[in-house]
Amino acid sequence: MSESEQANGSTPPAQPRSSTDDAVVDAVVDAVADAVADAGAPNDRFDTNRALMRLLLGGMLVGADELRARLWRWELASRSAAYQATAPQGSSTWLRYALVGMAFETESRMRRGFSRMLARFERLADETNGAYTRFAYAVRGTPLDDAVRYLDDVFYRASRTVDEWVAHGWIEEQQGRRMAEQATVSVMDELLDYMAHNPEVRRLIEEQGMSMAEATADDVHERMASADQWIERLAHNLLRRPAGEKPEAPTSSASASPPAVTVEPPPAAASTRKRAEKAAATPTSDPG
Repeated sequence: MSESEQANGSTPPAQPRSSTDDAVVDAVVDAVADAVADAGAPNDRFDTNRALMRLLLGGMLVGADELRARLWRWELASRSAAYQATAPQGSSTWLRYALVGMAFETESRMRRGFSRMLARFERLADETNGAYTRFAYAVRGTPLDDAVRYLDDVFYRASRTVDEWVAHGWIEEQQGRRMAEQATVSVMDELLDYMAHNPEVRRLIEEQGMSMAEATADDVHERMASADQWIERLAHNLLRRPAGEKPEAPTSSASASPPAVTVEPPPAAASTRKRAEKAAATPTSDPG
C-alpha cells in the first residue's frame, strides 16, 4: 500500500496497535528482566509476602496437576468395573439418584453456558474492534480525529499493560512451580535425614524389621509344610495308596529271621526222666 493511497482514503487505515507481536515481546523481555533482578537481589530486598505467594501458587498448581493425573487414572479404573444392572427400588433411593443426577446435569449445563458466553464475548470484541476501525476511518480529517487518536493511545497502553501482566504471570507461575518442587524435595530430605539419625526411630525400625522377618519366616515354614503335605498326597494318589499309610519294609532271604523250631525229646529219654522224678518223690523206709 502506497502513501498516496492512504492519503486518498481508498483503503481503510491499519488497525490500532493494541496487541502486536512487538508489544508482547517487549513485555516478556521486561518481565523476565524484572524477575531475574528480583531473583538475584540481595537479602535486604527479600520480600516474604511475594515469596509466600509464589510458594502457595506453585503448591496449588503442582498439587492440581498431580490430583488431575490421579483422578484420570482412578476414573479409567472405575470405568472398567461392572455397573449394577438392577433398577433402584424405593422412594428414598429414587430421590438420592435424582439429586445426584441433577448435580451433574447442572455442572454440565453451567460449563456449556460459560463456553457459549465466552464465545459471544469474543464475537462481540471482534465486532466492536471492526466498528471502531470503521469509525476511526470515517472521522479522519474531522474534529473527532484528535479524540480517536487519544482513544488509540489509551487502548495501546491498556493492551501493553495486559501483555505485561500476562508475561509476569507466566514467569511467576514457573518460579512458583520450581519453588514448590524444591520445597517438597527439601522437606522430604530433611525428614528422611531426621529419621535416619534419630536413635528411637532406628530402634523402632529395627524392631519392626525383626518382627516382619519372624512373621515372614513363619509364613515360609507354613507354606513349606503345606507344600510337603501336597506332595505327599500327590505321591500317594499316584501310587494308589491312602494318605497316612506307611509302606511295608522290603524283605529278603538274607535278612529274614528263620522260623522257631521246637525240639521234642525222644520217648525213651522221656520215660527215664519220669521214673527218676517218681523215685525222688517216694520216701524210703528204715530197715531197723
